[in-house]
Amino acid sequence: LITCTPSLVGASMAGYSGKAREDKIALAGANGALDLQRSTLEELQLARIYTRHKTEVCLATGYNSEEDDDTDEDEPDGEMFTERYFHENGAPKYFRTWMKLPAKGSLPAAERVIEEKHFDVGGVCRIDVHFALGQPYLSRKHFYENQRMKSEKLFFVEDERTMKCRKAGHWRDYYDGGQIKSEIQYD
Repeated sequence: LITCTPSLVGASMAGYSGKAREDKIALAGANGALDLQRSTLEELQLARIYTRHKTEVCLATGYNSEEDDDTDEDEPDGEMFTERYFHENGAPKYFRTWMKLPAKGSLPAAERVIEEKHFDVGGVCRIDVHFALGQPYLSRKHFYENQRMKSEKLFFVEDERTMKCRKAGHWRDYYDGGQIKSEIQYD
């Protein structure tokens, strides 16, 4: 719960009068607290908790980001890049999707991996790494030549810039037939 001071609520009420103003001031509970889970977008914007614009997108007729995008400006560091390398026979060798992280304080700029895959000469994926945006977990899977999973590991990433992380969840190793060889669970 967030405590709202009358001056903050009153300051954000410019343009409202009479009953509308009373309704808006009633956002804060009797104890002066605003419930973040139950409050509407408008209530959170009025209390200056949430400052971004609300965007509604209809994908039924298609979406053109140049014309239909009425959202806040993208940050320059939000662009994603994909590198693809191939073996001499044309089979995939290495795919990597990443984004640039700008320098922050004393830390230098960095590249944040989102997805990385390594393939053998036959085109079989041997290593698959996923680190989704907005998620603190990195998943790493290794595969046998027969495309069955060899191992799967999960890491909790404490710092995405330095990739400081710790073991998390189930770590499993498999026989080439698919049966579990060993399993460890980390907290």
